[in-house]
Amino acid sequence: MTTDFLKRLTIGFSQAVAVHQLAPCLPFGMSHFVDDLYKDVPKTADFPNPWHVGTFDSSTYPVPHELIQGELEILAFMFSLVVQLKPRLVVETGTNIGLMARALGCGCWVNGFGKVVTSDTSQDMVDYAKKVCDGWPVEIRCCPALDLPELSEADLVFIDSSYESRSVEHHRVKSGAVYVYHDACAEPWVRPELDYEPFKVHFDGPRGFSIVRKP
Repeated sequence: MTTDFLKRLTIGFSQAVAVHQLAPCLPFGMSHFVDDLYKDVPKTADFPNPWHVGTFDSSTYPVPHELIQGELEILAFMFSLVVQLKPRLVVETGTNIGLMARALGCGCWVNGFGKVVTSDTSQDMVDYAKKVCDGWPVEIRCCPALDLPELSEADLVFIDSSYESRSVEHHRVKSGAVYVYHDACAEPWVRPELDYEPFKVHFDGPRGFSIVRKP
């Protein structure tokens, strides 16, 4: 491992998790059991569980007080996954304000190659996310995720769009690619139908996620 790579890794990670403030990551209906696992962990009124949402000044959001973003912990995880897997093409569905797209792009930058393509149906979100991701190898489009041709070409996919769309998206991931399905610890009506996937690993959390290597 070269010194230059270590420097890039340090810079990339710091930018992948660069947020101005933290907010509590509230659990979904099917993940309240996670709170029970951490009853012995010291908590405060601000952080009722061990997970945190990284956020910016809420007064600047396209949607006021919008906190439906990636947990700070999963931003760090996905950055590391990009550095580990070294994908040439990464797709994210559901950009929101761009925190995850930036983390993925930081990973590509550390690797020295690769890019991220992400989309959202809200032009306000797209415009905001472009500012967040400025300077990183991230392309943001205003369109439904299912309109992205890259969805079936990507080496790594982070699925985080509307629940109606994501139930179809994972079927379009190419064979051999890895996809991460966010919010896998959600209410029953939004749980993904991933039980048929032979190479799935599920991780509990307040929102949870599943990782699949597409056969």
